[in-house]
Amino acid sequence: MPKKSKKLESLKQAHGKVESYAITSLDQVWGAADNTRFGTTDEVEFEARLKEMTRADLENFARKHGSIIVESSERIRAELMKVFRNYVSLLKKPVSKPLPTNGTKISPEAQRILNEGR
Repeated sequence: MPKKSKKLESLKQAHGKVESYAITSLDQVWGAADNTRFGTTDEVEFEARLKEMTRADLENFARKHGSIIVESSERIRAELMKVFRNYVSLLKKPVSKPLPTNGTKISPEAQRILNEGR
């Protein structure tokens, strides 16, 4: 019996990290994460939405989100994807864990100095 071959597009790469994100907006608390500046946090969905837009729609959408580009439609889409990725990365802030102290004793003066940066 021949082996079933999997297409490369259907395979996913695993990195072994736990993906947990800190809550950074009230929309995430209420469970309305799709109620964002761009209407979604899914990159594939946003890219599909951009592909459906005409050049005039793209220019208006770019102006609405702070970009003024008068070049080709592909350049506008690329810039909007960049702005979108930056925005989503702000919403998906990784949870930071405190560093272990490994049982070392720190003087109160050193602890005060270290706490100034927080």
